[in-house]
Amino acid sequence: MPEIAEARLTREQQQKFLAEDRNQTLRNAAIAAWIIILMVPTCTMLDYAAYPEHYWTFLLLRILCALSGIPILVALKQNWAKANYRIFPVILPVIPAMFIGLMIYISGESHSSYYAGLTLCIVGTSFVFHWTYKELAWTQGIVIAIYLAATIPNLKPNGDIRVLGLFVNNTIFIVLNCIILFISSKHHYAIRIREFVGRCRVEQQNQE
Repeated sequence: MPEIAEARLTREQQQKFLAEDRNQTLRNAAIAAWIIILMVPTCTMLDYAAYPEHYWTFLLLRILCALSGIPILVALKQNWAKANYRIFPVILPVIPAMFIGLMIYISGESHSSYYAGLTLCIVGTSFVFHWTYKELAWTQGIVIAIYLAATIPNLKPNGDIRVLGLFVNNTIFIVLNCIILFISSKHHYAIRIREFVGRCRVEQQNQE
């Protein structure tokens, strides 16, 4: 994590910070996996209201998405997860984003309102994980790529201009959310470092 070096922590503080970050990330990864397992299938009511003709197809996709959380829970208990724990903040939001992208593509609508689900994958995960700049950039880039791959094939050159307007509107909304999250993550990281340094000082004073 190059951001730690920029924070000017001592070597001992860096090691302690990384240990805390690893434990929090693994614990939060389990929470995110359970959210996928429990919440994704319950959103099937949205499919019934928005795309009743694709209800059973979307239900199958939601079940497969929920089942994908089980291998993650198993992986979190393995030793290699501790050494590679930083991959989970990227993998966990991308998994539901892939299935949402499939739903958007199957719907045949470039202006599908399910773009909000992709935004939720990013924003919701930001409340669960402490992203690094690199992880956030990778996650946002992958989600945007999924969105474009799902919507651009459904664009019709001679289609309704209002549909194109909605597509542009949705795209801008997703991009703006990504920009805001990227900027706010920098400030959030600085706050985490200050809180950590403050705790270290209090602990040192108590020991003295």
